[in-house]
Amino acid sequence: MIGRFLIVAAICVIGCQAADITLMLKNVSVYEGETATVPCDYVTSLDTSVPPIIRWHQLDGVDRKRLYIFKKGDENLTGRDASVSRDLQIGPNGELIIPNTTLADNALFNHLSCEVEFGVAGTAEDSLTFIVARKASVDPVTNPDKTNFVMNGDYQIIGNCVSDFAYPEPILEFYKGTKLLQTTSENGNMKVERAPVQGFLSGFTEGKQSTKTPDGLTIKVQDTLLVNLTGADDNAQYSCVVRSGINNEFVQNVSFPRIRVTYPTTSVVVTGDKNPVKAGDTLTLTCAPNGNPDPIISDFGGQQTSEYQVKVSKTDDGQVVTCTAGNGLGQSITGSYTVSVAYLDSPTVTGSETVRKGSPINLQCDAMSNQQVNYMWSKDGADLNVKQATYSLNDADFMDSGMYKCTATTAAGHEEHSSRQVTVNGIEFYGSDVKKSGDMAVLSCTFLSNPGPKIVWMRVGSDVQMPGSNSSSNKDSFTSYLSVGPLDSSFKEAEYTCKASNEALPSQIAQETLNLKGIAILQSPTEGEVPEESSPPIAGIIIGILVALLVVAIILAVLYNKGIICKSDEKGDENAEDIAVDINKDESPDDAESGRKPDNEEEKLMNGNDQ
Repeated sequence: MIGRFLIVAAICVIGCQAADITLMLKNVSVYEGETATVPCDYVTSLDTSVPPIIRWHQLDGVDRKRLYIFKKGDENLTGRDASVSRDLQIGPNGELIIPNTTLADNALFNHLSCEVEFGVAGTAEDSLTFIVARKASVDPVTNPDKTNFVMNGDYQIIGNCVSDFAYPEPILEFYKGTKLLQTTSENGNMKVERAPVQGFLSGFTEGKQSTKTPDGLTIKVQDTLLVNLTGADDNAQYSCVVRSGINNEFVQNVSFPRIRVTYPTTSVVVTGDKNPVKAGDTLTLTCAPNGNPDPIISDFGGQQTSEYQVKVSKTDDGQVVTCTAGNGLGQSITGSYTVSVAYLDSPTVTGSETVRKGSPINLQCDAMSNQQVNYMWSKDGADLNVKQATYSLNDADFMDSGMYKCTATTAAGHEEHSSRQVTVNGIEFYGSDVKKSGDMAVLSCTFLSNPGPKIVWMRVGSDVQMPGSNSSSNKDSFTSYLSVGPLDSSFKEAEYTCKASNEALPSQIAQETLNLKGIAILQSPTEGEVPEESSPPIAGIIIGILVALLVVAIILAVLYNKGIICKSDEKGDENAEDIAVDINKDESPDDAESGRKPDNEEEKLMNGNDQ
């Protein structure tokens, strides 16, 4: 190698000083039997109108042997060197062509150099590597030592592996399942790290061995797999992989038989099919001890089976379940499992129960759980779109009364709920009205109240209470009506007050005063005027009283004549006094002002006192 660089250096001393030529050579690899084309590419700023002379050389240590000379368009100069017996060809741009390559070409052309000369302008030369490859065509041969082992803490031979002959040297690897065993990088190739061989094994193998064919053209590789076996190797599948070819792209894989390793029980694993398990659900527990031969379970939750089921509750959270097993090669081993129960208690709703209108409503929902709890609120079945533990409303109205429900859920699938009835109490005046109905006036007052109110009417200036006719338009709105009349001049300045209160807030009074201004008042008859039959009601009342007195006098006279009514010292009919009293009851002096019926249906339903 040193001699080759000395030759190239010597060439450059002669003609490379002024050369502006850069060679761009690449290593070439082909499989035997293929035709190899080895280009001599370059770039230059020199005048290329005159083609350069290209010379190919074989480098062998310090020796430099010319193989071919080429000048484009000059057949006299172009040709293979007379000392070369191998059939070589040249391409149109000076590329070296080696037809029908064989493995023997590796010895002839392993190191090639290309020289480019532009006369006195300068010369450049560089080298490359040429390889003719053969892939391994036969699968590797494995020789398993045995299939049954006893764990003893030492390295044991699983078997050896021998590759087919190939070139370049194939790579041999060992795998356990899909895992490459203990590899390091050595000169870019993956190598198996072998365990140190001790005792009698030192005569059996010394690690990887490479063997060449007698002609030295191909190489086979063999190696021995040694493993310090543990319980984890029981039922393991080891394999030998051989990679060959130009870029090790050909892969061959041969597996060793599965091995069994005799070892004592070293672990007992207890698992559950759900973690956590929802309270009330069934938990399936499994006990899996290791060891070869198979271990025997002596106690698993009071049983001797590898699996059992139990229905769990909140009190089972944190309970430890144990399983004890062994295979007779050592002491029995105990494994454990801690039960995790996901539970959710029914939530408790606290806070506002009865509030005054305009006051805040504050509710708190608390649910005990060992999981994250999610909350939702609803009122009378309608979602409130509140997803937290608290519900707050600053200004409560009557419509906010109702049943508030808190629903608590967890990711484990729990759902519990609790409700609280909230009542909003209050009373307030809402509106009033005064209407004329015939010769009567109908007054109305509407109050908003919860619970329902007691509504009374009073004429301003009087202490006498007059209950009106009540009707409720909805559950929180209450209207009371009062009919007064027949209307005359005495009602012209009349005012009436409606007052409302309820049992929840007895000290809170809502009231409103109404007057009859704007209502047409019937005039009283002028002095000395005799009322006609159709005169105002007062005249009719007077006539009625006179007729009643006349009837009474006639009846008394008749009873006296019959002896039913006697003087103070006389005994008369014992029923006379009763008859007189009954007659007097038929005529009420209070009828003077309210003796006529309402003119329409509204008055009939809402007729009140006539004060």
